[in-house]
Parts: sequence; structure tokens; C-alpha cells
Amino acid sequence: MLTSDSLFGGELTVYQEKEGYRFSIDSILLAGLTRVKASDKVVDLGTGCGVIPLILAYRQRGASYVGVELQAELFELARKNIEANGLADRITVQRMDFREVHNHLAFESFDLLISNPPYRRVHTGRINPNRQRAIARHELAGSAAEVFAAGKALLRTGGRLTVIYPAGRMS
Repeated sequence: MLTSDSLFGGELTVYQEKEGYRFSIDSILLAGLTRVKASDKVVDLGTGCGVIPLILAYRQRGASYVGVELQAELFELARKNIEANGLADRITVQRMDFREVHNHLAFESFDLLISNPPYRRVHTGRINPNRQRAIARHELAGSAAEVFAAGKALLRTGGRLTVIYPAGRMS
């Protein structure tokens, strides 16, 4: 079952699974605090329902966006959200494992990489029984280190990488 949630006073609609993974304040903060230039080509690794590119495109930042999502249900939600908000001319989404982006996306083709990677190591804390939530919160299908490796392949010289991540995990 889907919910229809709105941002910016109803200007932006975001569909989400009622019981699956739902974006949190982290996504809003990441979108709000990331500096995006008008000419930037942006890639979002682990885009989920596409909320970060949606917010940035709505705010008229960046030239184009590619969302990368592994989970089929979230990939479809991202596509639905892009269409529902009339942003298909600026945002595309691709279903793939971000650990394999170097095999699918052009080398050094982006100015900015954004990501809200899983915060917890695999064997720490309780793994959520909901698969969508578990993958989003635990490093079951990728880690921050793998986001950085993807950034090395995808970002142009001088490109920028922005993540939201707990300070305790940065070491």
C-alpha cells in the first residue's frame, strides 16, 4: 500500500510504501545542505523513492540527475515520483547495484555524487525484518566505502561527493 506525502506546501508529491522503507529527515537535510551548481550533472546512489533528486530538481538546482537504485520496488517508486512531479526531463533512474556503476555509467561523467548510505555494519544492531528497511539501514548491499569507490569512478576531476553519515562511523 502506498502513501502520498507532500513537501513544499504540496508542490512536491512523494509516494512511499506504507510498510516499507520511507525516507527520513536525513534525506531532507542532505538535499537542503548540498550545494548544487546550475550546470551540475548529479548522481544519487541508493536513491530509494528518489526524494533527494526530486527536492534538488524542484528547487531548480543542477542540470540533470541520475538516481541509482538496487531494489525493484523502490526503483519503481522513484520512476512513479519523477513522472508524478513532471521531472522526467531532468531526472532519470536506473536499476542497478551502485557497486557496479563503473560498468554501466560513463567514467568521470558527473560533477556531484550524493548518497545516504546505510549507517550500520552488518553484524551490529537489530536487522529490520522488512527487507527494504534492512538494506537501507545496514550494509547488506553496499557500504560508505563502496560509495566512495563509486565516486572515484564517476566524478570528474574536481567533482564533489556529499553524504550524510554518523560521525562515529567516519573513522
